[in-house]
Amino acid sequence: RRKGYGGYLMWSQEENSFILYTSKRMDEDSVPGGFPQGEIMRGHMLVKGFSDSEPLRIKMEDIFSKLAGKKFEFEKKLEKKLDIEFKGKEMASLIYKGNLTEDVLKKAVKNSNISLKRLLDEITSQLNHKVEKLIKEKVKELPKGRDGVPGRNRIAMEVLFEYQKTKTGNGKIPSQPAGAPPLQPITP
Repeated sequence: RRKGYGGYLMWSQEENSFILYTSKRMDEDSVPGGFPQGEIMRGHMLVKGFSDSEPLRIKMEDIFSKLAGKKFEFEKKLEKKLDIEFKGKEMASLIYKGNLTEDVLKKAVKNSNISLKRLLDEITSQLNHKVEKLIKEKVKELPKGRDGVPGRNRIAMEVLFEYQKTKTGNGKIPSQPAGAPPLQPITP
């Protein structure tokens, strides 16, 4: 906004694309050197479409810095939220492929520095709202003293694995062999 651009950015890491709309025209005079990725269209849009197979190299900060004419840095909270959302979408996509396992969740928690509760909340928000409702109902049924975060996490994982079975039809939970005891809480 500092230089009068205004507008909004639609960003999709999953689709390897972005679209930036600005109210002020973008051209070589107003944005010297242009952008390292994307194509300016009609003067008011910078587009990198999902059909462009080249990996997304440019960062949101780069785009905003160019438009502002100075270094632009995201606040840590926004960056963290975007990381959580991306990781949740990544895990949700594994459900539809039948590849979400307890081991995958453990690794995601460890590598992304996100709590298991936040990751599970984000995964369920990416799915059918009935999944969230079912988790809430099952948590209410827990006896007092077992209804804390570990109990809620265990129920969320069980519901997600059951949902995965219904979506993939393979009926498997790869990290839990047949006859294994119930899943234990994950501690990052």
